[in-house]
Amino acid sequence: MPITADVPSISVADNDASKADRFANRGHGPNVLPLTSRPAPPISQQFLRATIAKFCRVYPLLSGCTQIANFSLLRHLTDQEEFVVSKLRDGSAIHLQLNDYGGRSMYYFGDYDPKITKILKKLLRPGDNVIDIGANFGLISLMAAKLVGPRGQVHAFEPQVGLASLIEAAAADNDYRHLLVHPIALSDADGEAEMFLSPGVTGAASLVRDDLAGVQSESVRVAAAGAYFDSLGLAKTRLVKIDVEGHEYTVLKAAEPWLSKHRPDAILFETQDYDTPLADRPVLRLLEPLGYEFYPITKSRLRFNLLPSESLSPWARDHAHDVLAVQPWRCSEILE
Repeated sequence: MPITADVPSISVADNDASKADRFANRGHGPNVLPLTSRPAPPISQQFLRATIAKFCRVYPLLSGCTQIANFSLLRHLTDQEEFVVSKLRDGSAIHLQLNDYGGRSMYYFGDYDPKITKILKKLLRPGDNVIDIGANFGLISLMAAKLVGPRGQVHAFEPQVGLASLIEAAAADNDYRHLLVHPIALSDADGEAEMFLSPGVTGAASLVRDDLAGVQSESVRVAAAGAYFDSLGLAKTRLVKIDVEGHEYTVLKAAEPWLSKHRPDAILFETQDYDTPLADRPVLRLLEPLGYEFYPITKSRLRFNLLPSESLSPWARDHAHDVLAVQPWRCSEILE
């Protein structure tokens, strides 16, 4: 067992076959942990990285977690294929692959983007329903599951079957029975599709980007978003979060009838086409007729306030990495 310096984490090593066996069906592919467990790293390495993680957990800034976690030393301490069970800042257990760009941040800091975490805490209430499209290791799904409690539901969509299995394991560890994992990609039709993968960066997996470094691919199951959402039978949805590396418009367009009928209170989406003014980007043009108001999530260090897009400078507005779309009748309660 590793030394953890008060940062709870368990490494699956050769001498812990019971934990290794639990993940014997996690799938295959360049972003999936090996089906056979590997020896744990030296105790000194475990101690050093756990000590660093202990200090990272009190990092006060709202940006920079991922960059710091991938500094040379911190990356070196997590550079082999290794599976750990760690803790998020909210206390939820999460199952991580350590030699991963985003996994390192979640291990060292117990978070990925504290600004998004603040939005979740402000937005979600007991009994709410959440849809997380592109769940990766399940960070947002797990945080949401704790916030909405057993009276709510969280639906996590993650087509990389290894990652989906890790989320299921974390849900079981936390007794989040209301966190439901769907190991599929959402798009505009049912079937199968080729997903492009960049080894060591599970969060970059994409149905549309084939320019990834060291690109590999695997076949994933795909479902039409609108019909699949209908099948969930959700009377009301508080939040839809979507981060699918360039496929956001296709998914939301396919779900347009469902969105028009059910009008989720908020939609959190990624947008990276910085060469196009924010107001002209396809996702915003799709959601604007549905009545949504847009709040770009700008880079912040110490303080973070959601401001409407028209209140920001053109540069800040157009270089926002994520945007929160909110129905106007919910703005006061969400943004207060």
